[in-house]
Amino acid sequence: MAHSTSQSLVQTTQTQNPALWVSAPDECDIRAGKTLYRLELGVLAKISVFFGNLNRQAVQQEGEIVVISEFNEPEFEYYAYVAYSLPIKAGFKDLDKYVLVRALQLSKFLISPLLRDTALNHIRARRYEFSLAEIFKICRDLPTRQFVEYAFRRLLELQPRWSLLPADDIQTVGFPVMVAAVQVRDGIETHRRLVAGEPPILTHAPTCTDTTRCTDDWVQIWWNIIGRYLLEAREDVSWDQAVEKLLQCDFGAMDRLCLQSALDIVKGGDPMLAESRFISNATEQVMKLFGEAETWEI
Repeated sequence: MAHSTSQSLVQTTQTQNPALWVSAPDECDIRAGKTLYRLELGVLAKISVFFGNLNRQAVQQEGEIVVISEFNEPEFEYYAYVAYSLPIKAGFKDLDKYVLVRALQLSKFLISPLLRDTALNHIRARRYEFSLAEIFKICRDLPTRQFVEYAFRRLLELQPRWSLLPADDIQTVGFPVMVAAVQVRDGIETHRRLVAGEPPILTHAPTCTDTTRCTDDWVQIWWNIIGRYLLEAREDVSWDQAVEKLLQCDFGAMDRLCLQSALDIVKGGDPMLAESRFISNATEQVMKLFGEAETWEI
């Protein structure tokens, strides 16, 4: 809990951080861990409802210190760097990933959406340093839609290894979320089988001298290229990648105008958008399981 206390009650073992020690008309003394900071209340209040609600006159009285008692120096300094728009790398040579997690928790305490979003962006940039369980713990603590969708997609990518997930990880993810993932994966695989097995119907040009062979070549090429690519893929694939593979192949005896007509159909739509809708709809359900995301306004 954060509170204000007189100088006499603060432990004498505290140290000052000269890098975050500012003299200003609205200066405010703050202690996190065993370190004392002097920062501008106005700057802190711009990105934090907590600091915005502090009684400015009370905390600026001589000897008064705002104590952030539940958090330590690294996460508070991370917040200060965000508040002052300072480059994070300048203050953190080796930023521990768990500092980012604690910064997220601090953002909830201080009601600071900018701190939350900055920490989430850094976590996304280093996402593969976090286990699946750690990612879902973050989602449960702060269920922002973008991050929940990332976590859900990551769970789907692990589908070939679901049986190898530790029991503790499955428990952290949650049985309802696992059920949603199974349903989405089944839907995606069914959709891919339909796309792979149903090549666009050819409209033969007047120049086509052998419509039967032209159709047979088109169907064979579709199954060998698009069908194999979609059905053998072990992760999410894009339609553009599938089309690129199709364009690289030999189209046999197909008439040039018939082929152009077929490729125009292929390039004109993206069947994979349906998969994104599956995931998006499932993300909404997972968000409800985790609880509504908090709306913070400054």
